[in-house]
Amino acid sequence: MNNQQSSIETTEKISTLLLCNPHFLSNFNEQYVKGLSLVQWLPEMGMRHQLNAVSAESYDILMVDESCPINYSSFICWLRVLKINGALVLPKSAQANIDAFFERVTEFVELSPLDSGNVLVFAKLPHSRSYEDYEAELEHLISQRAFAKALALLDKMEILAPLHIHPTMYQAKIYQQLGLVDGVSTVWRLFRQRMTNPNIAVFAALDTIMTGDYHHGFKARQPLISDTFRAKPPPKAEWQPKKWQGQNLLGKHLVIWTEFGLGDELMFSQLAYALKKQLNAQKITLIGQTPIVDLLNTHPDIDVVIDSSKIEVELTDFDYWVFPHDIMAYIDLPFEQVIKRHPYLFIEAANVAQAKNKIMQVKPKTNAVPKGLNVGIVWRGNATHENDAYRSIHQTELLRELFDIEGINWYCLQKECNEQEKLLLAEYDIPNLAENAASLMETGAYLMNMDYLVTVDTSVAHLAGGLGVKTLLLLPFIGDWRWGSDGERNMWYPNLTAIRVESPKASWALAISKTRDKLEILKHSQRMSYL
Repeated sequence: MNNQQSSIETTEKISTLLLCNPHFLSNFNEQYVKGLSLVQWLPEMGMRHQLNAVSAESYDILMVDESCPINYSSFICWLRVLKINGALVLPKSAQANIDAFFERVTEFVELSPLDSGNVLVFAKLPHSRSYEDYEAELEHLISQRAFAKALALLDKMEILAPLHIHPTMYQAKIYQQLGLVDGVSTVWRLFRQRMTNPNIAVFAALDTIMTGDYHHGFKARQPLISDTFRAKPPPKAEWQPKKWQGQNLLGKHLVIWTEFGLGDELMFSQLAYALKKQLNAQKITLIGQTPIVDLLNTHPDIDVVIDSSKIEVELTDFDYWVFPHDIMAYIDLPFEQVIKRHPYLFIEAANVAQAKNKIMQVKPKTNAVPKGLNVGIVWRGNATHENDAYRSIHQTELLRELFDIEGINWYCLQKECNEQEKLLLAEYDIPNLAENAASLMETGAYLMNMDYLVTVDTSVAHLAGGLGVKTLLLLPFIGDWRWGSDGERNMWYPNLTAIRVESPKASWALAISKTRDKLEILKHSQRMSYL
C-alpha cells in the first residue's frame, strides 16, 4: 500500500485490534505496521463477531480476516468498538457479503479508495444525530403509526447501539402489529447473531407467540426453559417418561402441572375444555398453587384439583403430564380454532351475596351500594415480578383522573397498598376490599359485584377473565405475549378490553385518559339502559 494508506495512518501509535492471523498484516508495508499498537483478540472480549465485552469506541483500527463471519450483524458490532474516523479493514473477498447490506450503513461509513486488491477499508464517519435523538423522533412516529418511517429510524438506532435490545423489541412490536410473523423472526435472528445471552431465544419465541402463532412459538420456547425453573415442585424423575408430547389422549388421564404464577394457572386451565372435547382426554387433573385450589375446583372441565403442596400424597396413577405452557406446542391448530368455554370459573351465589353485604358495610355513608357504576381497580402487581416496572402504575397521582369521575363508585381490589396509596384511597373514600380477602375466591366474589374492573396485568385480570367480569385492561407498550400486540381484543378472554400505552416512552397518563373516556361512555350507556 502507498500514500493512499494515509486515511488510516498517523505519526502516533494507532490502537489496532487484530481479529485476524499475522499473515493478514502482510497486506500493509512494514513501516506502516510498525506504527500500529497491536492488540490480539482474546476470548474475554466476547466472540470475535460480537466483541460484546469491549467498550464502545475503544480502537482506531479493526483488522478482520476470512476466519470471521462477515455479515450485517458482525459489521455493526465492529463499528461499535471503533473510534470516530477509525478504520475497519476487511478482506477483499467480503465484498459480496457487504454489498448485500451496504445501503443500510452508508450514513455511518465510507469506503476508502486504496490501490491494494486484497483489502477493503471502511472509515467510520461522525454522525450528527445520537441514539437519543432518534429515540425521541421514534416516539412520535410510533404514536402516529407511521411504521415505515419508524422502521427506518430503528435501523439507524440499531447501528448506533447494536447490543441494545430495545431497537429489536420495537421492530418486533411493529411487525407484530402488522401481522408479519416472518419479520418478527428475522429481527430476532439478527439480534441473536450479536448477542449470546440464551434469554434472547426466549424473547424471540415469545414474540412469535405474540403474533398469535402459538403452536410454533411455544414449540420453540419449550426446550429453552428447564423443568426446575418453571415448576414448583418439578415432576419426579420417574414421571419424566410420562411427559405428554402430543400422544393420542383418547381415553387417557392427563395431569396439568403447576407452572409459574397464579395468573398463568388460571389462564391455561381454560384449555381443559379443548383437551376433553377436541383431543378426547377422559380425565384431567390439575395441580394448582394453594391460593387458587378452591377456585379451580369450580372449573367444570377439570375432574380433580390437587394442591401443589400435596402432590406426594394425592397424585396417584395417570397416563401423561404436561406443563400448561407446552399444551399449545402439541395442538397444531390456530388458537382461534381451539374451542373454549367462557366463563369457566364460577362463584356460588351465596358467596356473591355475602360479598355484597360486606361492600355495603364498608360504605358507611350509605345504606346500600350507591347508584352508578361499581368499578374495581388494581393499578399495581407484585413488585418482585420481572416486568413490574413496566406493567404497574407507580405514579399514584395519575389515578386522580379516574377517581374524579362523577357517578362511579370505586373499590380497590389490590391486596397491598403503600402509605401514599392508602392516603389517596382515604381521600376519595375508596375501600380496599381485597385487603382482608382470605383467598382469590373471596376476591372473585367481590368482582362479581362489580360492573367493571380496571386493572393492569396481574392475576386479578385472569381471575376476572375466567369469571366473565367486564374488564378494562391497561397494558404497557411492550406487554406480555398473552395479550397480543395490538387492538382492544385478545384471544383468551372476550370480556377483557385492552387499553394500551401506544409508544415506547409514553407514560401511563394517556392510557388513563383513554380509560376515563371509556368509563364516561359506559356510565352514559348505563343511564340509557334505565330509560
